[in-house]
Amino acid sequence: MKSHYTGRDAFLSLLADEGVDHLYGNPGTTELPIMEALGRHPAIRFVLGLQEAVVLAMADGFARASGRLTACNVHVAPGLGNAMGSLYNAQWCGPRTR
Repeated sequence: MKSHYTGRDAFLSLLADEGVDHLYGNPGTTELPIMEALGRHPAIRFVLGLQEAVVLAMADGFARASGRLTACNVHVAPGLGNAMGSLYNAQWCGPRTR
C-alpha cells in the first residue's frame, strides 16, 4: 500500500515545526479532517471552545501568558466573522513596534 501525506497532516506538522503545541478551535463539518488527523500528531493539544470569539480570545490569552505561538481553527465564513472582534482586540492590544 502506498502511503501519502495529506494537507491536514502537512498543516499540523507545520504547526508543530513552528513550536505550536496548542490548537484552539470550535470544530464543525469543515474541520473534521483536521480533527481526525490530530490523533496522529500527539505533540499538539486541541482546546475546545464553544464559540469562535472565545476560541480566539483563549488563544490570545495563552500566547500572552506563555509568550508562545498559538493557532486557531474556526469555521470558514461565519466562524471568521464571529472571531473578528477578538482578532481586532488581539491586534490592538498586542505588542507595539516602534
